[in-house]
Amino acid sequence: MKLVVLYGLITSVFLSFGSCKNTDDEFLPDDVLPPVPEGYVRMQITVPGLTPVPTYALNPDNGDESEVSEVDVLVFGSDSKYLCYAEGKPPVTDAVDKNKKTFDVDLKDAGGATGVYIMVIANARSKVVSAKSNFTATTDTTAVKQALVFDSPTTGKWSTSTPFPMWGHVFVNDLSSTAGIPNIKLTRSVAKIDVGVNFNGETAQGLSPSFVIEKVILCNSFKEMFIAPGKGAASPVPSIPPAPTTFPDIEYLYSNGANDGFSNSISCMNAIYMTEHAAGDKTTLTANPYLIIQGKYNSGSSSFYRLDFADSGGDPQPVLRNRRYRFNIKTLTGSGYSDINDAKTLRPVNLTYDLSATDESLASYVYNGQYALGVSRDSYTMDKAARTVNTLKVSTTFPYGYTATSDRDWLKFGSDFNAGTSTVSGAANSLDDLTFSVSANGNTDRTPSATITIISGPLTKKVTVNQSGKAGFEVTPFESSYPAAGGIPNTLPTVTSSYAWRVNVESDPDAIVETFTTNGTGDGSFSFTLKDNRSAYSGSISTATLKFFSPTGEFDPVYRYINMPGAASAYTPTAHRGWAGSNIYWDATNSCLTFDDTPDTNPTGDATGHEGYQGVFFKWGSLIGIDPMRGDAGATWTNSSSNTNKVYVPDASVPSGWRSVTAGASSTYYTWGNIPYADASIIGNETLPARARLYEITTPANIANHRGDICRYLTETGKAPGADKGTKWRIPVANEFSGATADYPIKPSTNTSWPDYTGTFAGNVYGTWIVKNASNVVVGRRKTNDVIAGYQPFFSVGGDRFSNGVLQEIGVWCDYWSASPYNSSDAIDLACNSGNAYPADPSSREYSFPVRCVKE
Repeated sequence: MKLVVLYGLITSVFLSFGSCKNTDDEFLPDDVLPPVPEGYVRMQITVPGLTPVPTYALNPDNGDESEVSEVDVLVFGSDSKYLCYAEGKPPVTDAVDKNKKTFDVDLKDAGGATGVYIMVIANARSKVVSAKSNFTATTDTTAVKQALVFDSPTTGKWSTSTPFPMWGHVFVNDLSSTAGIPNIKLTRSVAKIDVGVNFNGETAQGLSPSFVIEKVILCNSFKEMFIAPGKGAASPVPSIPPAPTTFPDIEYLYSNGANDGFSNSISCMNAIYMTEHAAGDKTTLTANPYLIIQGKYNSGSSSFYRLDFADSGGDPQPVLRNRRYRFNIKTLTGSGYSDINDAKTLRPVNLTYDLSATDESLASYVYNGQYALGVSRDSYTMDKAARTVNTLKVSTTFPYGYTATSDRDWLKFGSDFNAGTSTVSGAANSLDDLTFSVSANGNTDRTPSATITIISGPLTKKVTVNQSGKAGFEVTPFESSYPAAGGIPNTLPTVTSSYAWRVNVESDPDAIVETFTTNGTGDGSFSFTLKDNRSAYSGSISTATLKFFSPTGEFDPVYRYINMPGAASAYTPTAHRGWAGSNIYWDATNSCLTFDDTPDTNPTGDATGHEGYQGVFFKWGSLIGIDPMRGDAGATWTNSSSNTNKVYVPDASVPSGWRSVTAGASSTYYTWGNIPYADASIIGNETLPARARLYEITTPANIANHRGDICRYLTETGKAPGADKGTKWRIPVANEFSGATADYPIKPSTNTSWPDYTGTFAGNVYGTWIVKNASNVVVGRRKTNDVIAGYQPFFSVGGDRFSNGVLQEIGVWCDYWSASPYNSSDAIDLACNSGNAYPADPSSREYSFPVRCVKE
């Protein structure tokens, strides 16, 4: 069998606002629109409907799959919390475009809120009204969606005489204005399945020898479904309620005639609907959704054939909402199973079929009556930054596929611009992710345009890519500290944006933010006031995390931080919430320093994978990672232009924000002595061992000189795992290394010594090498008395570079920096060898050790 994926169009929609209240008006005739009632909002929706390609959409002419009899509106504030509910007036169908419907709704209860999220639910009022009684001002959008569970008809058979539940959503900056309001499209919450023998277009032609369908049986479909999906209307992942109930077999009989979808004995159309279902397990056939066809081959006895929702390799595929799945039986070579239970438990026999999945993700296509070529977008408007993650979805039914060509040298196909090509090809009957990359636009006054031309036999489609000379969205600085006294207006100096933007307070554990700008439409400033933090948090730093985001998805969320110190300046943090799963290392694929959130091994077993990485080295308080490998002159750092050692330097001028630099390169010449670190000129004599001094000095001025807490810096630049979701990291303070020698047993316990490493040095400059003993066990110590989130951190033994850059102690000593100073020249580190562990060992700040981060 072969999975053929076809993709279609949902017509665009329109929305206009004027003003949450119930109304029971009767339906008005089609195309009759009364004046908008005072205080109401007029909204226009588009329902899924016919497209120029008849095979590319569910069919509203069969009964009416697109009927909307009732509309309900749920409104959420800028914090994604529930504001109000309103019952829409009965919708009126547009006289010209039957897929457009207009209704009025009273939204006064939204209180003039700005930056609101609106959810529209159609044909499910009883469910919405029942659920909303439990919604409060603390209920968020996810909880609302999870409360809206719809039950399938008791028989499992859907009928278009009862409208299907649908949903749609939109962000609106200002309820009092119609300017720039996005459109709303509705999406059905069910999928449709059609079956036929040898389709030609939408008509089944039958086969010779003959095959007659007597019955179609839908197996393993769910009774319950979410009306609104958890991951968006066109999510590739099905949204399924917990522990859904499975229907018994649902039979569609030819003898029942058209009522069961049969107009003849070779196709069952417009009758089988089902809820979403996960892909399932290839080895457990009875747990997946599937069809059983009862039929007669060549006028023989009745037998049973199995049809799976699977690709050409037999891998199960999910069943997704608002899709149309068509099983096209192409060939039959004999009878099926004589026992239906064999058909249920064994794989298909004696037939081949295509499965096509119609999707709404392609918004535009051309069709010549025989072939169709579709794309997900007709145009892109981009900011000035170089981008490598642009994806255009393409699908064609022309049997020889397609060719796509770029007409500008700044746009190339592929995820790597430097290795990209100007032409790429794709096959027929598949949904391709056509990735393209663009170089940076350095001319702020110019907006160049490129054209992607896709040719598929007789069909041509053009996609326009415009690139502005302006930034998409930037906020500078990325972090700021403010006085402990509250009530003072503060402003982040610059917000640069090509798009409308909104702001949420993502995290504010000490409640320091009092007021703030909630949204903007372009370049400008972000203002806020803070509460007095002085008395309650003396001796600590409070941090609020702000989330800047695009209500229409034009740019990825950007997180910024407000720091407010208590009365005392020293930062002695509370206990951390868990260790990182690896040391900091260089990610060559994404060109940045990073680390793992969790280990990729048994948490209490021998280290493997990233957990055993040595990682790159850092001088104390330096943001520059240092190559842990030997240079071309043996173990010593070579201060010459022939130096082959590498350093990893923060650099905001490149897309990743980091550069890998050969230390002896003429453009940036790093001798060992000029690699910056937190020396005595930055930090004076300090003896408080639990003080996170490096965290305190991570200020814009010090960052500009590559000094600070590297874990905090990776968090704030989005390179640390979970940083985009608000997870914060720092270098541990000295007392977080504390514990007796017994707290660091060697793994395995039978290994009583570490070998002195004297052989050929193995590994690479990225800090991804590990040291093993003669038994091929990774050498290191595991801190068994510090189990947080089920993980006991493992500290690999890869040596270090001393004050002259000499690489030594490989396989003999492990050293890890803390954020705590010891005196004006030394800082506290964890040191351990095969016999002992020293959790408060002072070492020169100019030494370079690995760093293991902890969660704030």
